[in-house]
Amino acid sequence: MKLTTYFYNANWLIIEKLISLPIGLITSIFLARYLGPEYFGVFSFLISAVYIFLPLMQFGLNSVLTKELVSLTDKTNEILSTALSIRLLASIFTFIVGVASAVLFNWIDERYLVLFVLLLFSYTFSAFDIFNFWFESKKNNRPVAITRVLTLLLFSILKVTVVIKFESLNLLLLVQATELIVGYLLYYLLAKIYQCHFKWQPSYAYGKQIIKKCWWLIFSGLAAALYMKIDQVMLGTIATKSEVGIYSVAVRFSEMSYFLPVAIVTAFFPFLIERKQASFTAYNKTLAIFLGGLCWLGISVAIVVTLIATYLIKILYGTEYDASASILAVHVWGGVFVYMRALLSKWLIIEDLLYFSLVTQGTGAIVNILLNLILIPQYGGIGAAWATIISLAIASWFSFFFTKKTVKIAIIMTCAPFVFPKHCLSLINKKK
Repeated sequence: MKLTTYFYNANWLIIEKLISLPIGLITSIFLARYLGPEYFGVFSFLISAVYIFLPLMQFGLNSVLTKELVSLTDKTNEILSTALSIRLLASIFTFIVGVASAVLFNWIDERYLVLFVLLLFSYTFSAFDIFNFWFESKKNNRPVAITRVLTLLLFSILKVTVVIKFESLNLLLLVQATELIVGYLLYYLLAKIYQCHFKWQPSYAYGKQIIKKCWWLIFSGLAAALYMKIDQVMLGTIATKSEVGIYSVAVRFSEMSYFLPVAIVTAFFPFLIERKQASFTAYNKTLAIFLGGLCWLGISVAIVVTLIATYLIKILYGTEYDASASILAVHVWGGVFVYMRALLSKWLIIEDLLYFSLVTQGTGAIVNILLNLILIPQYGGIGAAWATIISLAIASWFSFFFTKKTVKIAIIMTCAPFVFPKHCLSLINKKK
């Protein structure tokens, strides 16, 4: 397949995000201004608390599904049927575990328990996300991108209307839950429209096979969710909900550009698989070029955001959120490692090093939790931002130096941003 096809596919993902970002930003500004730091903090706290359970519902299938659908085109229905069955069972089990943990350990305030349950229930529909990967495998993200933008626009209008007219946090979270349910079900409807001849015929044998492939990814995804969202959850329990509101404004700005590496790598993932099959040298060169480019993209974004952070927060969110600016100027630098990690996650799948994904993500999660326990009581949101950066650096770069199978890619990560890729390719050109 021509390289231009992958660029076309990537463009649709990027265009989607370029449209979605302003919509999401405007919605966020309205919510933050009308709710105030405390209630916006509650909203952000509940979203983060529920998000931590999402990897268990996804069951590590996301990236594996694309690879399976690209490699085994004659078994598309078997793959989709089995994956949907696994995801539905995993979602139901996770919902029960999540609700039980909130009730037994009382880590969710009783005032917000029903809202937490509602949001967690809406994520059980994420099982239908598997049809999104069918579109990815077909290199056709256009219909999905258009549908996601229209859905986001509709529900953003509803959220702003609810907050302005009713000033109700409960109604706002009801709209949020409805948006998730509708968004996931639309993947299935789109697939049917685009002639995905799906019949629910799961294969027990294939299910066992794919679970073995995903086992490491389940826990690595959970670990990743922990070190990406645990800061807001811990702020909400150790500090105050207002601190969460101030911190979440900064984090939203910091994470706004994360779509870039994800869109690029997602669109080019099938290309990387085919590159590996065609030429080991060309595959390694592509990895080196991508890593260097992603690193500098992350650095460029961090520099710009750091310089304008104070003006952005003051103009858009008002004086109530002034403290968000200093948090943003720190937190945004973690994006450098997030950008490179987007490619490394796919590389681990291609190289069948799924266990190492768990090791690195788990290490990052543990470090982040420990640092949050130390830094949040004394420094609040700034401490949580530093904890995030350090844990990201360890999980997405430093930990790759400690095994023979990953040290070469770690060296490439280190040198690729500073020298032309061909000068460091000799480190990985030989097959293991």
